[in-house]
Amino acid sequence: MFSKMMKIGFCAILFCTGLQNVGFADNPFVDVPADHWAYESIAKLKQAGVVEGYGDDTYRGNRLMTRFEMAQIVARAMSKGAKVDKLAAEFKEELDGMGYRVSDLEKKQDNVTITGDVRAHFAALSGTSSKPGVYNSNRTEKIRTRLTVQGKINDNWDYVGRIENDHDLDTQNIKTTWNQENTLFQNAYLKGRIGGVTVKAGRFDLVRDVDGNIYDNRFDGIALLYGNKYKIGGYYGKPTAFDASRMPNRIVTNTVVDGEGWQKSYGVNFSAELGKTVSLITGYDSFIDNENGFDDNHILSGGIKYHSGKVSLGLSGFKSDSDTARNKHGVVASFKYNAALAKKPHSWDFIATYYKLGDGVNIVHTMNGDANLFTERYKDISGGGFKGFQLGIHYVLAKNMVLGFEHYNLKGISNSDFTAKTFWTEVRVFF
Repeated sequence: MFSKMMKIGFCAILFCTGLQNVGFADNPFVDVPADHWAYESIAKLKQAGVVEGYGDDTYRGNRLMTRFEMAQIVARAMSKGAKVDKLAAEFKEELDGMGYRVSDLEKKQDNVTITGDVRAHFAALSGTSSKPGVYNSNRTEKIRTRLTVQGKINDNWDYVGRIENDHDLDTQNIKTTWNQENTLFQNAYLKGRIGGVTVKAGRFDLVRDVDGNIYDNRFDGIALLYGNKYKIGGYYGKPTAFDASRMPNRIVTNTVVDGEGWQKSYGVNFSAELGKTVSLITGYDSFIDNENGFDDNHILSGGIKYHSGKVSLGLSGFKSDSDTARNKHGVVASFKYNAALAKKPHSWDFIATYYKLGDGVNIVHTMNGDANLFTERYKDISGGGFKGFQLGIHYVLAKNMVLGFEHYNLKGISNSDFTAKTFWTEVRVFF
């Protein structure tokens, strides 16, 4: 009992006294239950780099810490700017023994970090959409590598950049050298805080709607977020993904439209956590000044998420006011059982999702299926939006190695003869 109070209680006190504004990290350690009273404090200290664990993603709250280990945590907290004067006085002898060498070394180590993931996927494509003139291939085989560099500017601001390389293994269906080997510096932005507001500015990933059903791709502009349990956010700028014609290996050749799509976008959103099991989100998104002649599009959305134990449920609704869209409404219902956590070997999950999204509310979808063939651009041949389902299962083979299988079965809302089926399998490695 004493050991638990020493280790868990110490970290909770440290959080309360010095690091209240640190962001929340999910699943900090595999042996800390999500319903533990100190879970949030430990998670935030892990995110801040104050608590590191034992190298195997365990926290070992039952283990009694030595005074030297406690002093190391205090030193890290001090290096992050936490006000822990009483704790520093308590461990003065140990801290004097370490000097500021520990703090100086950690500041250098934390200044620039590189993380990444590698994904190898195979996708088999079928349906009427896979006929010649719609696809230039009925399968894709690619290796995608992403490297993210984060550099600390000062205590409040960081720079983030991301490089992505796509290597197409399906050489028999290569139409251009660009499709075979493509390397882009995708993201470059600043992130930080101004008072209580989190800011992103530059080129970053923008995910609109609770699950990226409206838009999920790069974005040039600024995004603001304020709050914790209740959050309000907004963004302004220009989408970098305009329509499906800009996606490699997804070229519809018989409906080419000149121009560069949406020139401006802005929106606001609000979310609220109602207890530990229910969360709500609402949003208003505008996509305007389309060079292809589409009407300005203003989208209202709202959703609810429920999570209890191993089960998660979601329901979202959408409404567009675009005059050029064929269908202006949408609904998405989702079910998830269990959680495949990359850091937890042999964890797994099962996902099922039902979609009915009109072309007016589907700008650039996040799925690995072919939702982007059903946008407003292709309303005349693809049925003005899509309806259908996704089934998926993911399994963690070993730490940071995840295997996934997904199946998408989609058809046009107004033209159900237009279909797009995808069987997707992938292996992702995180580092």
